[in-house]
Amino acid sequence: MFKENHYDFRKRMLKIHKENIRNFLKKPSENQIELKDGLTIHIKKSAGEVIKTSVYDFLDFLDVSMNISARISKNNEELNPTDISITIADEEGYDLGEAKGYKGFKIITDDAIKIIAHDERGAASALYFLEDMMTFASAP
Repeated sequence: MFKENHYDFRKRMLKIHKENIRNFLKKPSENQIELKDGLTIHIKKSAGEVIKTSVYDFLDFLDVSMNISARISKNNEELNPTDISITIADEEGYDLGEAKGYKGFKIITDDAIKIIAHDERGAASALYFLEDMMTFASAP
């Protein structure tokens, strides 16, 4: 039986993401985008707590699990091809079609990765979906 000091269990409990799950030997196929070091996640200055919390969680996932450094931008900077932008559909006048509704979202990958969500919980769901995809693939 192993011995642990008082409250050492809290260190384990506070680790949300599994460390170093990235397989550096995996390369993206032609129809995939690889997230790279230095990417920026673009959000609006008016973004609420749900978006901010999910973005900080995603940054932690990228750092801890995928060994990628990333940052948040609240300015209207130009998007790089591997950057991620998060917007709410009504603010942009975008019709989500079938994805319109509570927690609905679309991910568009034209000139960058664009998350367009019905609401803030939809934006969070999109980031969690990306986390899941990268976890299953063991690659960003």
